[in-house]
Amino acid sequence: MKYFEAKKYKWIRGKSYRKKVILEKLKNKINLVEEIMIEPLGDIPLHKHQFTNEIFYVLEGNGVLKLKDKEVKIFKGDLIKINKKELHAFRNKKDSPFRMFCFKINFKEGDSYLETH
Repeated sequence: MKYFEAKKYKWIRGKSYRKKVILEKLKNKINLVEEIMIEPLGDIPLHKHQFTNEIFYVLEGNGVLKLKDKEVKIFKGDLIKINKKELHAFRNKKDSPFRMFCFKINFKEGDSYLETH
């Protein structure tokens, strides 16, 4: 058994979001787990991963998931799977926090590519 105490993990700042790396370097397919908090009216820009599949679980609030040209409203308790090479973005349209767990499968450092056009 392993116990991962939440207070030991520090927030890492993005432009309008924060994340905490909770698990990494496990010897199985899920090799990184993050807690992500998108600030009120903030976003994670449109991007994709060459190798990494992601599974998101919404912990608090609601937001918008963008996949290419499609937008989907997501709510607390929703589960989302994003395949590698699939363009995606998240936006918090509310004045309250929007939090998710992200389980990364086959994660490789530097595997995020921002969409520039």
